[in-house]
Amino acid sequence: MLYIITGATNSGKTTLVDNLVTATGIKKIVTYTNRDIRSGERNNVDYNFINTEQFDDEDFICKRTFYTKNREEPYIYAVNKDDLLPFEDSVLIIDPLGVREIKDYLGKDFVTTVYLDIPEETVIKRARRRGDSKEEIERRLSADRPLFESAKYYSDICLQEDDDMLSYMYEVIKGRK
Repeated sequence: MLYIITGATNSGKTTLVDNLVTATGIKKIVTYTNRDIRSGERNNVDYNFINTEQFDDEDFICKRTFYTKNREEPYIYAVNKDDLLPFEDSVLIIDPLGVREIKDYLGKDFVTTVYLDIPEETVIKRARRRGDSKEEIERRLSADRPLFESAKYYSDICLQEDDDMLSYMYEVIKGRK
């Protein structure tokens, strides 16, 4: 089963996935990007950092392109099809557009979608703690609102801020829920 974790920026996706990998041993699917590696990130752990030309390969799906005002070339993020093995339990962080694409590719019976439904106030607090500017926070929230407005209705599991997300997902992955 492929467990897709989705949610707005600063909703806790990476923390949940890292904790699930540690607690259950589930395989984390690492996505690809051409952006520069940030301080503290590790290649092949946080992302697979590749050059732009490598994205021309047809093995990539869920390709997303983001333009910034400080860079002429867009940032690209994608998933390699070879990493999506329907017979192996794995977890992946992706946006709602990618959810549909992966369900179409693998078949909906091989995918469980988990939406982290976190209040905007919490997202803003986390973004400030991370050092994001007021403008960057608002830009991300504005981009996320339309993407996630119906996520709780199409997701298989919807987790709230007060839920013990790790325990719940541990039980799901271990087949107890």
